[in-house]
Amino acid sequence: MPPGNFANVAPRLRDGSMGAEQADDPEFQIGDGCLIDQAVGDTYARLVGLGPVFDVGHVKQALDSVHRLNYVEDLGEWTNYMRTYAVHGERGHIVLSYPKGLPQHPMPYWCEVWSFSGVRRNPYDEAECGHHYARAMASWGLIVGLTGFDYDGRHGVIKFADAKGPSCWFWSTGQAWGTLRQSGGSPGTWSAQLEVAYGSVRVERAIIGGSVLRPPTPGLLVAGATYDLTGEA
Repeated sequence: MPPGNFANVAPRLRDGSMGAEQADDPEFQIGDGCLIDQAVGDTYARLVGLGPVFDVGHVKQALDSVHRLNYVEDLGEWTNYMRTYAVHGERGHIVLSYPKGLPQHPMPYWCEVWSFSGVRRNPYDEAECGHHYARAMASWGLIVGLTGFDYDGRHGVIKFADAKGPSCWFWSTGQAWGTLRQSGGSPGTWSAQLEVAYGSVRVERAIIGGSVLRPPTPGLLVAGATYDLTGEA
């Protein structure tokens, strides 16, 4: 809610030369609305391996609220006063919902949807503030979440979740990309192969689920080869 008085704003959170001019009725209010980005910091911390920042139960409740309050089934029936990234026949979550009614000065982008169909549009080119805008890259977080991928270049350790059945998962680092294939199955029949399709990546160890594996020759793995990962002796 509005602070009422700028004395209530913590030091260094506000630059007097910019921002709202009125503490009791500022422009672009979030107020008691439900913001789609409220857990983005926690999400990013998880993606880079820092672990959860907030209470897990609170995050789940927040995400449940975002889906319940911000989801629009068909955006052809939705009135958007700003930029349009989704149209009739598409669904998504609006940026900010106001279940109790709009404030006098709502956030300007509240009614936008920042997700779109990668089938209908180029998923690598969300023309928002120019081509190849970074917001679309957030979808890569789904790959990390589904595969459990993590890479520590300092120690050459690459990690994945344990697949429950045969799988082929994409992975990428700053200098390389490729796939991990897992056969699934019971201990003794399970196997894993790491393919480097482009670039090179240092791999001393591969951790899949709770198993510690190694390529035939730990170290720099180069493109054009598939490496069998086997258990440590």
